[in-house]
Amino acid sequence: MPNTNQQNPKAVKTPEESTLADSEQRKTAKKKVTRVIHVILFVTIATVVAEICILLFHEKKELKLDKYGLVLIVIELVILIYLAAKYLSIVEYAADKDFSKNPLAVWSQIGATALIGIAGIVFTISNSFNESSRQQNEMATQLMSSREKSETDFRQNIFKPLIDQVFNHSLPLETRFYEFELFQNNFNDLFNSRSLYDVLWDEAQKKSTIKNADSVKAGRSIMDKLIKLAKYTNAQQELLISHEIHDTILTINGTFSPSFNDGNGDETIQLKLLMIDTSEFKKDVVITLRIECNEKNHKEDRRIIHINNGNSLSVSYFNSPLSDNFLMPDGDRIAVILEDVKGRDKAFIRIVHFPADYVTVGYRPSLSRVNELIEKKQKDE
Repeated sequence: MPNTNQQNPKAVKTPEESTLADSEQRKTAKKKVTRVIHVILFVTIATVVAEICILLFHEKKELKLDKYGLVLIVIELVILIYLAAKYLSIVEYAADKDFSKNPLAVWSQIGATALIGIAGIVFTISNSFNESSRQQNEMATQLMSSREKSETDFRQNIFKPLIDQVFNHSLPLETRFYEFELFQNNFNDLFNSRSLYDVLWDEAQKKSTIKNADSVKAGRSIMDKLIKLAKYTNAQQELLISHEIHDTILTINGTFSPSFNDGNGDETIQLKLLMIDTSEFKKDVVITLRIECNEKNHKEDRRIIHINNGNSLSVSYFNSPLSDNFLMPDGDRIAVILEDVKGRDKAFIRIVHFPADYVTVGYRPSLSRVNELIEKKQKDE
């Protein structure tokens, strides 16, 4: 009778065969893990390299690396170091060894964990700093908005009363001048006051022709004060907006040809003095003005601009840079200011140049022009 407890010889494996089978399984598992790690390593390396290139060589290879980009790179480098260490531990040791007890694998896990913790701390600090900076910017913006609103409300409340006082012919001329001075000190950057100057000047001039010593003195005093007020407000505007200034003293039929170049284009002025006001209190000169200009990227397309169609034009003490200027093709502005009249045949003339990124009140640039200005400021920063 056959022994039922006898096992099938084919089903029985020797210890050597069992060990060999386990070794083959471990090798197969190791190959699969190695392939996966190869893929992850390749993708991670490619991602890190691409992000470093994008962040470091953004916008004409200028260094542009923000805090979030830095944190992202640190995190990915941590993952890369961990995967590389894990891969080395698999390749270095045989299949029958326990990888989890490999010293290199253990230290790589400790290092990776520590680096991930450091990256988390850096990210938290960076995020807190950015949040604090954002709150500060919001507070500054709100403060500026509140200040602008208060100033606008104040100006709105005093604008009409001051104008009414200046045109109130029942008031003494000196009182009207002081009302106008208050008006100029608050509105010279928003309002072209040339007509108000002329109104007071004409009345002061009439007063100075009356055959009365007090009246003559009062009229000439007001005329002198008007000129000083105009020079003062013009000086304030020049300090605010001027990029470059050229001064000259011209005689009758004398010419002046300064040039301006701010990197976006250039302008060459051709100014000629034709006549000086012949009245006792001189406030006007007559000039002709021609400007040759071109933009930075269109140097071959040089344009000649004949101001006032080439005809003569009057320049007064009461012209101001913000109100009386000429817009160039590259967005720059040029203003001609009368600083002083010296005797009967000489005039001190100032030519003020200010850049395109200063947008004057009342100027309505196109959307494309606004975008150009914003892009230029961002590149400069």
